[in-house]
Amino acid sequence: MPSSEISEVQSDILREQIVPEFLALLEDAPTLEDPAELENLAATLLIPLAQPELPAEVGSAVVEALQTRRDANAAGVLAAFAVLAPEALAGQAHAAAQRLAGEGIVSPAAAGVGTLAVQEAVRIDSANAELLVVLLARPGERELQAAILGIEHHETGGALVDCGLAPPAPVSEAESPVGEAESPVSEAVSPAKSSAKSRGTSPSSR
Repeated sequence: MPSSEISEVQSDILREQIVPEFLALLEDAPTLEDPAELENLAATLLIPLAQPELPAEVGSAVVEALQTRRDANAAGVLAAFAVLAPEALAGQAHAAAQRLAGEGIVSPAAAGVGTLAVQEAVRIDSANAELLVVLLARPGERELQAAILGIEHHETGGALVDCGLAPPAPVSEAESPVGEAESPVSEAVSPAKSSAKSRGTSPSSR
């Protein structure tokens, strides 16, 4: 729905009902110091905000409300939106996070958002799909995160149709999915190739 067609009633609903529901996830929450937790929270909020049928005003209103909170968690979510959100919303979130940073309001976890990098990957092929089991780490961190991505080839031509990301874990625990994935039909994938493959999947499948 175009911005010019948002009625006064819809605007009131947005301000009084929808935005408070989003912000309720931040109520009484301790300051998030783990980038993984911050990314998870931001991604949870972005699931509805990134839907194409949702008016752009909703995302803008959430960004404005986050800035109005003026606390570390709100600053962290804005910083995460700036990395993870669709382009228009990401730009608004970045500007809002910068304004808060100018006032000295920042999240201790924000610098680590979006820094996961592939350390090891195994690919398992089948007739119509492939499975990527990937170990990721942030610079300077000892814990790893395991990700599993399902890529379908027969009907979609190579779209990411399923994925999951485990929370940070010690190396011995995080490496177990890769070890379990190794089989006669599995293939080790270089970090560079795995990263390129992940970036090349269809946006519509995310």
